[in-house]
Amino acid sequence: MSAPIAAQPLGSESERAERFAQAMRGFAWFWLALPAAALEASALYLLIDVTHGDRDLAAFFLLHGAASLLFAAALRGVLPLAFRDPALPVLALLAAFVFFIPLFGVAGVAAALAIPRLIPKPLRYRPFAAVRPPEYATPAHEAATRLRPAGLRGLLLDARVAPETRMKSLVAMQNMPVRVAGPLLRRLLSDPSEDLRLTAYGMVEGMERRIQAVIDRERAVLAGDPEPVARLTALRRLAEQYNELVYAQLVQGDLRRFAIGQGLACAREAVALAPGDAGILFLRGRLEQAAGDLAAAEASYRAAMAAGLVEARVLPYLAEIAYARGDYARVRECLAPLARGAAGATMTPVVRFWAGGARD
Repeated sequence: MSAPIAAQPLGSESERAERFAQAMRGFAWFWLALPAAALEASALYLLIDVTHGDRDLAAFFLLHGAASLLFAAALRGVLPLAFRDPALPVLALLAAFVFFIPLFGVAGVAAALAIPRLIPKPLRYRPFAAVRPPEYATPAHEAATRLRPAGLRGLLLDARVAPETRMKSLVAMQNMPVRVAGPLLRRLLSDPSEDLRLTAYGMVEGMERRIQAVIDRERAVLAGDPEPVARLTALRRLAEQYNELVYAQLVQGDLRRFAIGQGLACAREAVALAPGDAGILFLRGRLEQAAGDLAAAEASYRAAMAAGLVEARVLPYLAEIAYARGDYARVRECLAPLARGAAGATMTPVVRFWAGGARD
């Protein structure tokens, strides 16, 4: 077993030589302090035994000033290198300190320089742990992934891929769910390729029109004052469509806030009609989380689980809330049950990163 750090010998020969050279330079500067001490002693003698009045007082200031300059030069020579420059301001500061505090100024500066060198620095041991790196999507150049969402994402966002290949990949997204295609299409709206930008914009607009058509139809149903069952169905569909607009990032800014508000209003009215419906409770939680009301969202998620919703559907969102609060221990606790095989393909890397040890 190797010796601890504190017991290891000093550095190499060159390091020891450098330390010796520094000590010799400090010793050389020490010789400046000898005449400075003699001048200071003479000045103090004149100050104690003033027999000629103003002439002795002027001689004191002259000798004391010369001693202060010599002391300042000697003290600067033993300062750490980082504090020696700029030379003139440092000398002026030390000289003023010694001049205006006779005798004790030199002792104070010498003590300030000696004490840190005599007291050893405490050793601080900072334990660390290795963290398994997260797994990312397979590179887009592998043909095995080209038809999966991760593979399409890599192809579309890689500007080095041929424009024809990227356009084919974009067209292949038409049959994907809105919640999968929406965020990627939103990123393509700022793509350098004009053809991809225009195509992505058209696809986003088409998704918005389809969702808006469902919203208009369900609004018309509600306007007809339907029976409770039909009203509950219409409210559920409206909340789902507004949530789809938000989740797929098809709306931004004020439109997003409006969609969240409308969706929450529909979800809350639906919960009032069917308090034990787990799906509606979960949908309300999603919209509350999008609105930033984490406490209400957590309450809705837990109510949905109490109403019978599968735990694996809710735990990722509870973990997301815990992460937003900075409660990383709670994140691991929420994801630990998913480490036993309940996580889907998308969540598997996340669960393995946060709660991989829970499977052992």
